[in-house]
Amino acid sequence: DPTNLDAFLDTLSPSEMIHLLCGHAPNVGRGDGSLAGLTARDVPYLDTSDGPAGLDLAIKQVAWPIETSLSCTWNTQLIYQVGQKIGEECYKAGVDVWLAPGINIHRDPLGRNFEYFSEDPLLTGKMASAITQGVQSVKGAGVMIKHLYANSRESYRVDGDSLISLRAAREIYLKAFELIVKQAKPWCIMSSYNIVNGHRTSECYELL
Repeated sequence: DPTNLDAFLDTLSPSEMIHLLCGHAPNVGRGDGSLAGLTARDVPYLDTSDGPAGLDLAIKQVAWPIETSLSCTWNTQLIYQVGQKIGEECYKAGVDVWLAPGINIHRDPLGRNFEYFSEDPLLTGKMASAITQGVQSVKGAGVMIKHLYANSRESYRVDGDSLISLRAAREIYLKAFELIVKQAKPWCIMSSYNIVNGHRTSECYELL
């Protein structure tokens, strides 16, 4: 009951609250770690697995086509069904949050384009919304869209500083994030590490 949340939080110690905000070791083979979790308070851990071409675990999973190939179909119904199957795999493997889809815009041919749908923000937003809705149609399975934002290169991805106007940010680099949040309501959003206009995205209060 969400109305009891404030009262529950008032009973937690500072160390328990910090524990809820930290990442922890995975509980599934070769998972990417777990989130939250307070065993003594009956708060379960949320286990994660990397994507985006299916789950990346010790137990073999289906290797789905990369997002670039999926977006070439222009078929949101098909992408929804792919998401459903991935959600079912999450459920069977004990994975709560799939660290995907990747929705950055194709910009650098040497970047991580295989993880992303397209160089078009509308196509990216529509495809990412479909796969998110598919995954999250399975009870207990959620997604973590990534990476917010302008994570468009692999070389120097942590220290590169992208100079982006507000219009370009809203029309190109943030548009897919806006679409998927409004249309599909993803469980989580992963920040990026790069710098935009002199500010590290993972530390930018206004952006987050």
